Amino acid sequence: MTAFAQPRPAPPPAGGARGEARPRPGVEELLLAVGLVVNLAVALAARHFPYQDAPNHLARYVLLERALAGAPPADFQFAVVPTSYVAVDLLGALLVRAVGPAGALRALTVLALTLLPLGMYLLLRAAAPARRGWALVGVLFGFSWYFLAGFLNYTLGIALALVWLAAWWPRRATRSRPARLLLAAGALGLFLVHLVAPLVLLVVLWVDWLLDAATAAGRRWHPRTLVRRPRLLTALAVTVPVMALYLWTEQAGAGIGSTPGVTEFRPPVEKVRALAAPFYAFSLTQMAVMGAGYAAALAGFVLANRGRLRLDAFVVAAAAFVALFVVFPRTIPAAGDIDVRWLLPAYLLPFCMAGAAERGRQRGALVALLAACLLHAGVVHRSAVAIDRELAAFDAVLAQLPAGSRVLPLVADGRRHGRVSPYLHYAHWHTVARDGRVPALFSLVGTREGDLPYKHFAHFRARRQLYFPRNDWGTRDFSPLDWTRIAADYDFIVQAGDDHRVRAYLSAHARPALRAGEVTLYRVAPPR
Repeated sequence: MTAFAQPRPAPPPAGGARGEARPRPGVEELLLAVGLVVNLAVALAARHFPYQDAPNHLARYVLLERALAGAPPADFQFAVVPTSYVAVDLLGALLVRAVGPAGALRALTVLALTLLPLGMYLLLRAAAPARRGWALVGVLFGFSWYFLAGFLNYTLGIALALVWLAAWWPRRATRSRPARLLLAAGALGLFLVHLVAPLVLLVVLWVDWLLDAATAAGRRWHPRTLVRRPRLLTALAVTVPVMALYLWTEQAGAGIGSTPGVTEFRPPVEKVRALAAPFYAFSLTQMAVMGAGYAAALAGFVLANRGRLRLDAFVVAAAAFVALFVVFPRTIPAAGDIDVRWLLPAYLLPFCMAGAAERGRQRGALVALLAACLLHAGVVHRSAVAIDRELAAFDAVLAQLPAGSRVLPLVADGRRHGRVSPYLHYAHWHTVARDGRVPALFSLVGTREGDLPYKHFAHFRARRQLYFPRNDWGTRDFSPLDWTRIAADYDFIVQAGDDHRVRAYLSAHARPALRAGEVTLYRVAPPR
């Protein structure tokens, strides 16, 4: 077994690991470019990509663009609140104005796919230039479950956190106050993208300080030396403003956003299975391909760098993220799948281990990793082609809806696409294209009278939420619907998927009006 060496007390120079010069572009950059171009080709070849939450995000961008243009929708109003989603929402609104809704979603798709491997590449150039080719792991995780399920804010947040760490690494022991202020400002900006992003930074910063303090204590322990160490001051300079902004946001959002729902922990067996969450998107086959590619990459990394492995800040922080995954709940009142958000940095950061290495020993493993990336991209493309056919039927039904009509979408597809639900938020294209009204824009746990958006959507004031049963109604939940609320809130119901139980139940209360493929439109009877 390869032994881990203790980290050296002195930081490497700004150019990278000790004794290494700035690398010139070479095979590593070529492999990275090939993998990234193939991923982008798969994403852009699909008509609908990514899935699940992506149309929901786009609907918010469109509503926000209209509000900023002076034509706010009747049901929503923009509120100046520094939430953990507002930065990407504003960027999306600007893109909608510049290139239209479909172009905005394409642009953010390209940005999310590009930034993750780019962030790893910049961090590796700063911490271990000879191992920069392992940014290919970011290409493999470009088509992780997080991205395919449309978690755009989270994916962008983690990618930008890697970019921030690349800027921080050569300055982590800086005594320059302007440098610390710039690092703190960057962390505050990441807070406005996604809350997990600055939390990732804080974990890495404090782990780095603890390792440095432990090394110093081993040489000559003194409390004053530990307290005044520059890394501690850098960590404090970032932590204090981030926590202050979080507390301010909570106070500013009080009374604007509510948090219906419960806190739920995974059972131990399910917690173990959830370790595969980043890999499992469409099917067990897709998970096996991506998981095998990652396992081979990890083995290749260890073999290529045997004798040079170190317990540095990135490796120890990755272990800390796994520990956070273990202790965190699955859901909290404001969001779901909270614990698995720690796994993406846990799987990426070990490949960013700092230090010198031999470039030649990496290349064989990198070529194998590129092959895994291409194979996984091919599997994702196959699923994307099938999903395109299904969503084309949904488009045909949405095209028949009157402008401004109110639609309740219900998914009954048997969850055949694994943990990705392409139908889930797809009806929000009715909001985008025809100013329609569709529920679940700010909440997925079911909507009651008086519910307001989640805290991370508190920059929207919703005057009234449409009735919504639950996001899993029609697949796992088949409890009776509130037809009084449905009659008051909706003109149409769209059933996506052909579950016969759902079709029989809806047909008993509403009149079927149109069918395309396995998507059925029902007309709701007006309230008596």
